[in-house]
Amino acid sequence: MKKGFYLQSLLVFCFILFSVVAKATVPVITSNPRDTAVCKGDSAYFSIVANDTPGTLTMYYTWQVSTDGGTNWSTLIDVLSKYRGAATDTLWITTDISLNNNLYRVIDSNTDGLDTSLYGKLTVKHADAGTITGASAVCKAGTTTLSDAVTGGVWLSITKTIATVGSASGIVTGVAHGYDTIKYAVTNTCGPDTTWTIIRVDTVAIVKPITGPTTTCKGSYPINLYNTNVLGTWIWSASNGHASVSSGGVVYGLSGGLDTISYIFTNACNSVTSTMVVTVDTLLKHGVISGFDTVCAGSWIHLSESVTGGMWITGSGSIAMVDGLGNVTGVSQGIVPISYFLSNGCGPSIALDTVYVFQDAAPINGLDSVGIGNTRAFTDVTFGGWWMSHDTSIATIDTNTGIATGVATGTTVITYTVTNICGTSIATITLNVGPVPAVSGIYSAGGTDIGICVGGTIQLSDSTTGGVGQWSSTRDSIASVDNNGLVTGIQTDFSTKFDTINVGIDTIAYTFTNGFGTVRVTIPVIINQAPVIHLSGPSIVSTGGNYLFRGTPYYSWIRTPNNFYAPGTSASSVGVWSDSNSKMGTFVSVIDSSNIHITSFGSFIVLKTGRDNITYTVHNGCGTTHKSWSIFLPTDTTVSVNPVNNSINALKVYPNPTDGAITINLSSDVNEDAFVTITNVIGEKVKEIKITTNKAYEIKLNEPAGMYFLSASGSAGKYDAKIIIGK
Repeated sequence: MKKGFYLQSLLVFCFILFSVVAKATVPVITSNPRDTAVCKGDSAYFSIVANDTPGTLTMYYTWQVSTDGGTNWSTLIDVLSKYRGAATDTLWITTDISLNNNLYRVIDSNTDGLDTSLYGKLTVKHADAGTITGASAVCKAGTTTLSDAVTGGVWLSITKTIATVGSASGIVTGVAHGYDTIKYAVTNTCGPDTTWTIIRVDTVAIVKPITGPTTTCKGSYPINLYNTNVLGTWIWSASNGHASVSSGGVVYGLSGGLDTISYIFTNACNSVTSTMVVTVDTLLKHGVISGFDTVCAGSWIHLSESVTGGMWITGSGSIAMVDGLGNVTGVSQGIVPISYFLSNGCGPSIALDTVYVFQDAAPINGLDSVGIGNTRAFTDVTFGGWWMSHDTSIATIDTNTGIATGVATGTTVITYTVTNICGTSIATITLNVGPVPAVSGIYSAGGTDIGICVGGTIQLSDSTTGGVGQWSSTRDSIASVDNNGLVTGIQTDFSTKFDTINVGIDTIAYTFTNGFGTVRVTIPVIINQAPVIHLSGPSIVSTGGNYLFRGTPYYSWIRTPNNFYAPGTSASSVGVWSDSNSKMGTFVSVIDSSNIHITSFGSFIVLKTGRDNITYTVHNGCGTTHKSWSIFLPTDTTVSVNPVNNSINALKVYPNPTDGAITINLSSDVNEDAFVTITNVIGEKVKEIKITTNKAYEIKLNEPAGMYFLSASGSAGKYDAKIIIGK
């Protein structure tokens, strides 16, 4: 029984002891942070002391800050420029003014609980001179007192010639007109500080006039007024409701009338007032123009306006004039605006009226003759009339347009009748009608089929009389004609040399005019020149070869049955082939082609080595032209030569067909020079080069697609090949 009691008591004691021990492990802060005051830039710290049962886990510290007097708290972390030890029992702070009055506390915790300290307040002091108060201006020889809430400082004037100040009292005395800087210096436990203010020393203000425009318009652009008293304070004001004025002197018109603008200027010495009377205008309103709106040229009417004081203006003095009383005088037919002009500072006000000026029929404009069947136009500057021919068997006229038509030889009177407010008036003109001129035709000593050479002339004539004739050239770049009909050849038109009909053809015109009409006749003139030859063929030949030389003459013209000039088609007109060295070779045939260019091909056989000149000669009525071509056979093939490789593979040309790029290789027992000539199917040489045997040469032919002939000649002989270009 007792054993059970003691056992039960022991268990209760252990439970109580365990509970006491467990509660004893919660941290308890025994020393709280204290309020701290330091100067700006110095270091401050807050610390605590906390107890717990030995043998418990490590405690944790969390410092917090409040910037609103303890309502809200924020957790701190270490920031080198501001906080250190934010997780220890001591918080170090680098102070500045922004931290003044902050509250700091710490939360101390372990695994069994926590305890929060009271807060400590941080006061950051600094040298502060406060703020200077008092007047910003003082009158010369007058005084004003400056003060500062911070006591114990010293007053100082920077420019003593402008103002002085008592070092302890702050009483400023004006010395001379201008600005001075007054300083106040204080020193406390945190060091010195200085504050300053600008003070103006005034002189007695005098009344100065207001300047600027004196007139403005209601509701229009404002005017700007000025006053030279500016070192002080001022007030602009208007005396009544006709105008308003801003603090900067800008005046606005509100209603028509006079208003007095005042400028009250005040400085430290006194106050003065300047005034100016401003007129506010309103836009004038014009009235109504009354009176007749029609007048005859040379007569006048009177216009009036219901508002006086304006000015009359005409829109066109050539139609009507107006004087200062509104009297309008008609000058010539037309419609003219008449204005009545009022103006003041608010701008113009204009009344408009339209006046119609009429006049009698004016003289008729137009030539007084016309050919039978032709027309003649008549006009009259006076509008509103109608036309009439007094003898319609001689000429008729359209009533409205004034276009007359000749009917038969004779004369008739044309009238233009006008009826308007000026009455009825008639203008007349006598019209002569006759036959239209007949031109005899252009002729010359050579008849009507005319040709001249470049630089040559021919005289043209026309026998028509009784009027005025004029010569002209249609293509004055190839021929010219003077006032007497002398035609001069200038050039053949090369730009159209493939036009076999019109090359070198100019049309010369003769225009004849008399009172009854104009007639124009023309005649073609052909301008020729000596032939221009294009010659082509091979330059290097070989013994026994038959070569074609091509000659093409341009502008070798002959007359055709239809009176045009065209390229010649006969052998004599095509040309003659010859050579200067008949021993070297001979022409065996001539082939002429009747195409656009009248091309001639001379077939020449080479008989032996040497040099020769192939000549092609063409003649027409303007001269003879020769063109020569040199040929050359390098070595006589009958002379003993080095052995050669005469196999079929001696000349290699590849690739073939080709796009124009080929390789040539001529084989020989010796290395020597050889000559290569490439021609097209009509014998024109397209390329010529010198090569060395037993060596490959790459060449490029920039020629159209087709067949070409390659000839390679050396001391061993002549080798030929065909080339096909395909693109």
